[in-house]
Amino acid sequence: MSSQLVGLGRQADLRLRALSRLNGGGRIGQKGASDALVVLFELASSPSTADDALALLHELQVHQVKLELQDEELRSSRAELETALGRQVELYDAAPVGSFSVDTKAVLYELNLTGARLLGFEREELLGRCPRRSWNLKAAVST
Repeated sequence: MSSQLVGLGRQADLRLRALSRLNGGGRIGQKGASDALVVLFELASSPSTADDALALLHELQVHQVKLELQDEELRSSRAELETALGRQVELYDAAPVGSFSVDTKAVLYELNLTGARLLGFEREELLGRCPRRSWNLKAAVST
């Protein structure tokens, strides 16, 4: 158990040393990935820190692969969600009944194409407006 703690302590020390070299007293993230590789190479070249530097490099590579897999999953999920959203919008707009969403002041903030047609207006003309009795509702009655 104590050898594990010593190993963790050496890795933490190595990280701090690498960070201070990369940081150069400035903000974290100021330098690029190539600078990080140079520092890691320098640490791996020294016999006293070579084993820990290689272990850290392996850990960073594993972390990078995990991030790439997560990014791939997120992109795939986003594409699936965008496709599903497109289908739902098409279904909403093509519904045979008018569908309206209003806020507490009865201002229209969503309506489908059928709802706009029933009111006798283009959808864009109605969004953000409050219904009025003067609107032509003959289309709704005659349908």
